[in-house]
Amino acid sequence: MPFNERSPLISYSYDEEEEISFIQKTLTLICFVIALSIVVLIFVSPHNHSYSGLPSDISSVPYHYMLSHKSYIHFGYLIETLPIEFDDEQSEFVLLAEIVSISPWTLGNYEVHEYRKNITIDETFPVKTVDSSLSFWMNDVYISFKKDPYSFNDTDLSDVTIPELCDYKITWNWIFNGHLYRKCDFDNEESYTHISYIKGSTSWGLKFVSPDGSDIYATTSATDYWWNMHRRDVDVNPLAPFPPVIPAIYTAYYDTIQRNRENNNRRN
Repeated sequence: MPFNERSPLISYSYDEEEEISFIQKTLTLICFVIALSIVVLIFVSPHNHSYSGLPSDISSVPYHYMLSHKSYIHFGYLIETLPIEFDDEQSEFVLLAEIVSISPWTLGNYEVHEYRKNITIDETFPVKTVDSSLSFWMNDVYISFKKDPYSFNDTDLSDVTIPELCDYKITWNWIFNGHLYRKCDFDNEESYTHISYIKGSTSWGLKFVSPDGSDIYATTSATDYWWNMHRRDVDVNPLAPFPPVIPAIYTAYYDTIQRNRENNNRRN
């Protein structure tokens, strides 16, 4: 370039390819952020919004059911039963309830949503039957059953303990075996009473026994393969001192605490 008095001391050349490359990188980054946001929205369930305002009802989970993971991505359990009559138009398992996490940020706040059928319009709808929470130190679980739809007087409850109207607490010992406690306000109980000892693991099967070990209240089978969502059988004795859904709730918290411990060990 010939020099004149209007020429800069340092010559500058415009690189069109460099500008195009910069634009391409920017567009690629924007597309990546958008794609990541879509994935998060798909696989992270909108906990608080979709589950707020559900009606309450007393739990009616049966004594025998199937328990499985809801998906491979986020937390959730399905409580299902085999249909009485099977045909091509009916699914293999009938959904009875779900264990759902009510907060994506707080570990261990779960609810049980059971499904009721409106026979008038032949549709099902969810109701909330159980609230549960994990203590800060992850060593106690508190379980409360919904009692709102029912009003009982003293004569209704005389000499009868209704497990679905009591509160429960789960603790674990150093070898990760569990203890189940119960407190019934209708029986004027002011403290928790030890009602069951739980041994085993969720993978190989759990056993709920009486504190002295003489009676078996409930069992869960070993889990199925991962592609079957780790489905397992749950059997509860009708004379058990707790509602049939308790083994499912225990399973959810056992897995939650175990998964948290494994994550901490990997970081350490």
